[in-house]
Amino acid sequence: MHKVFIAFVVSFIITGCSTLSIQTDYDREFDFTLLSNFSVLYTKKDDGYNFTRSRINKTITKYFQEKGYSATSKEKADFYVLFHFNVKTIREVETTYDTMMIRPRAYYKRGNKVAFMNSPYLFPLFTDPFVTTTTHTYEYEEGQLNLEILDVKTNTIVWQGRVVDDLSDISKQEQIDKIVDKLFEDLFYKK
Repeated sequence: MHKVFIAFVVSFIITGCSTLSIQTDYDREFDFTLLSNFSVLYTKKDDGYNFTRSRINKTITKYFQEKGYSATSKEKADFYVLFHFNVKTIREVETTYDTMMIRPRAYYKRGNKVAFMNSPYLFPLFTDPFVTTTTHTYEYEEGQLNLEILDVKTNTIVWQGRVVDDLSDISKQEQIDKIVDKLFEDLFYKK
């Protein structure tokens, strides 16, 4: 029983700490079955994250090929999968209030009202908690992935998605696979 409780607490902490946020929207009237060839396009930057961009490109290409689409050059594509990957530093400030000790505080009763005396020399008949305030600042890098599907024939965006996650998660291959599956689930699993 003890091991089950520990496993539950660990899984709760791991899932509770996830910063993953996914938003998608698409043209519900557009017929995606008319498309057959695609090309993945993205901009390379000199910010040190081109390996992650390359990994995202390969994952998206593999995903669409598994769905029956053919990867081709930009000139021959029916649709483009455009993505932009950016990283920014997030700073969060957290304030905690801790009760450190009990400090005496005298009071007296006048009718139905209780009045507190602020003199430290009176006999303490009531206690008041002493609260300390602590402020911590945390910094982490957040990865933001924006994707769009562009119909080449009409030159219009027919699908868009946005993913925001802690960079330490979004740059791992397992997490990228989960993100891509989750991103396109509304597109390919419509009921």
